[in-house]
Amino acid sequence: MSWTDINNPHINVKNKGRGNSMGKQKNNFKNSKYPKSQKNEQSIPNIPSNEDIKNILELTPENVKIFIEKADELARNIGDKKEGRKTIERIPSSKLRDFYDYVVQIKESKDDKWYLKLMLLKPKMTYHASKEKEGSDKRKALELFNNEISRILDNMDGNNYKHFENFKTFFEAVVAYHKKYTRSN
Repeated sequence: MSWTDINNPHINVKNKGRGNSMGKQKNNFKNSKYPKSQKNEQSIPNIPSNEDIKNILELTPENVKIFIEKADELARNIGDKKEGRKTIERIPSSKLRDFYDYVVQIKESKDDKWYLKLMLLKPKMTYHASKEKEGSDKRKALELFNNEISRILDNMDGNNYKHFENFKTFFEAVVAYHKKYTRSN
């Protein structure tokens, strides 16, 4: 509520500080004429495009630059956020390492069912995101990370172990760059 809204008879001043006093108008952007980017400033486009995902999974000396740029960009978007002097923690390094360690365990197990186990990373990430407070920066970052990693996994060929190795290398690069964007352990 702004100062100009105080004189508006349609706004219930009694509910000030108790949530949304405007009922169904909260986040009512369905069928809106505004593009998604104007609806939600936190909305971030897909970091790796479909072409970038192909380059990540089919890593070559020619596309290694894109691979590195996308790892850095994803790490920056899930790292701590600065608002003036305040730093807002999003995904702690330890949480990201937990996900990465899961991938490393799959590789080290040399199991035939590596693809099945790798796909189980998706619900694991979803579970950790859903434990965070709805709308929090940490949850948004975990959801973004889950979305981007899931998009890569969805494009992976379950019969191509090289895809898995390239995915692991990409994940490792994200973990390494993430340290640059976070102060947590």
